[in-house]
Amino acid sequence: LSEQPASPQLGTRHRAALGLSERLETCVCIVVSEGTGSISLAERGHLHRLLTSTKLREMLETRLGGGGDSAVRPRSELATPRPVTRLRQLLTRLLGPTPPQGS
Repeated sequence: LSEQPASPQLGTRHRAALGLSERLETCVCIVVSEGTGSISLAERGHLHRLLTSTKLREMLETRLGGGGDSAVRPRSELATPRPVTRLRQLLTRLLGPTPPQGS
């Protein structure tokens, strides 16, 4: 759990996500409120609250290097999806397809 003072509105899972993100430099935690269903993202000891699915997708893609997954890879790596590809597949399953640009 985070040892930082936190809003009394935050429950254990939010404080746990903050604590992990404080201790692990490259950690990003997604938290879904049990009471409200709202989505938050914890990173580097900061909690981004009340995210829409679109904003969550944007934030995660930005943190994963943005852009498409079109980097040239050796043939031996082609059969194994990269973590970025796996995350995009998971996001599509959970949040639906990426909306077209400008929407």
